[in-house]
Amino acid sequence: MATILIVDDNPSIRAIVKLYLAGPDREFAEASDGDHALELLQRQPVDLVIVDVVMPRKDGLTFVRELRAHPEPPLRAIPVVLLSGLLTEEEGEARLRQVGADALVLKPITGPRLQDAAEELLARGRAPRSA
Repeated sequence: MATILIVDDNPSIRAIVKLYLAGPDREFAEASDGDHALELLQRQPVDLVIVDVVMPRKDGLTFVRELRAHPEPPLRAIPVVLLSGLLTEEEGEARLRQVGADALVLKPITGPRLQDAAEELLARGRAPRSA
């Protein structure tokens, strides 16, 4: 059973992500911003985080930076997919590398792109990063 945390201030986007990734071996947790997501991660283990870049309070990029700097190694290792409707693919890939995310899916979200990113990361876990 894989648990996926979806972090987006828009409940419609969270519902779309759940719809695209639903399956008998999937559970979902939801958070409306990065602060809520970090609190949730302290209480509930997850296998993958899908986070929007633009949110009020703590945005997705800040969330990923804080997750990667977390004092608990299992939290630092959770794979992360960034969602973005404002970045180009080139800008998104640069931001992905800066903050330590693992994949990027541009909005509008399509099922195949999101499914491919999620499946790859769930299958392999988070690959070790080179310094």
